[in-house]
Amino acid sequence: MALKENPFRQWMDENKLSASELAGPLGVSVQTIHNWRSAGVPPRRQPYVRDTMARWHVIASRPMNSILVTAGEKQFEQWSEAALACGKTLIKWATEGLDELAARRAAQATVKPISKAVKVPARPVPRHGSEPSY
Repeated sequence: MALKENPFRQWMDENKLSASELAGPLGVSVQTIHNWRSAGVPPRRQPYVRDTMARWHVIASRPMNSILVTAGEKQFEQWSEAALACGKTLIKWATEGLDELAARRAAQATVKPISKAVKVPARPVPRHGSEPSY
């Protein structure tokens, strides 16, 4: 496949990006990036990859432990109103919401029993002078 036939490869080359730099932000393995570079991005992944490519200048300037959320005008307004109703900034409201969901998930994970408790009947104690029967 020629260079111009693969927009992903061309974009990587133009931005001097390595597979290891892209794997994390795209949520795939380094090998997957190599595959996409060689054979092109699969159709079902193209919308997400195109969006990432379009926003790369923003993504690249953020540390890996950050989250970039893009919302439509109506959705952003709903979130802002909900945050203000709680007396919080949108960032504080969103962060606390994520923390609460993570805490709920952690609580659910610890509640599940690993295995059922099984009652084992006690063995009869042999009387003095008799042989054990087990």
